[in-house]
Amino acid sequence: MKFVHGAALTREISKLVKARSLLKVAVAYWGQDALNRTMINTKRGNIRLICCLKGGKSDPDVVRRFGKRIRQHDTLHAKVIWTSRRAIVSSANMSSNGLPEEENSLDGLIEAGVVLTDPLELAKISDWFDGKYNSARGITKADLKKAKDARPQGGWGQRVVKRGLIQALRTGGPQEFKQQRIAFALWREPMTRAQQASVRKYLKTNSQKVEHVLKLDRRNFSRLDQYLEWDDIPANTFLIDCQYLRGKIGRIYVTKTFDYVKARNGF
Repeated sequence: MKFVHGAALTREISKLVKARSLLKVAVAYWGQDALNRTMINTKRGNIRLICCLKGGKSDPDVVRRFGKRIRQHDTLHAKVIWTSRRAIVSSANMSSNGLPEEENSLDGLIEAGVVLTDPLELAKISDWFDGKYNSARGITKADLKKAKDARPQGGWGQRVVKRGLIQALRTGGPQEFKQQRIAFALWREPMTRAQQASVRKYLKTNSQKVEHVLKLDRRNFSRLDQYLEWDDIPANTFLIDCQYLRGKIGRIYVTKTFDYVKARNGF
């Protein structure tokens, strides 16, 4: 057994993934630079891989290149690379932060691991991998799209860059709106007079409770916007309110929800 860390660990991983024998890789997170740092051949046939794709933690463009040889496991956090003669168990993900190119890289994480050659330990690792691989799920096009939508612009670990609305619509995707807490509120018909009267009655009857929860003076109740049949309205979020009727969007304005959870406060 040999202990390695930093750039030495990167070199050991790069050597191991170039082995011509069967390669088993269970590494949770794969970044944009994984292929460049390790020079792993994504088209080789004698390779099996497991990653964590949930929430876009692994780059779907990298994962896609392995085809059906890679599977996903939502709770995988291990970093294990195995061949019949050597294996590496470490803390390093397949990413630029996890695989520093220089010993004292300032922008890389501090990673360490061990290189194992004992046949008994190698057999245990192989059996462990096979069990996880058999229980892992295949990766579909829908999985890859979902991961891409969930992945921050520029990848994990990058500085969050806020974009204008039009740019976010064009390039940011759903994740851009999540990180800036923006949502669309589309409606067809305005509230009826009876529904509006019901809201006014509720506010009058429960004025003290509403004031306490929303931290809002009752003199400002008339300025509140109301939505019906929206059980999971997001808290602390800017709403782009639009009427959607006959395939067209109109009557657009912006409002903001309060910092409260509806289910917790009972209204």
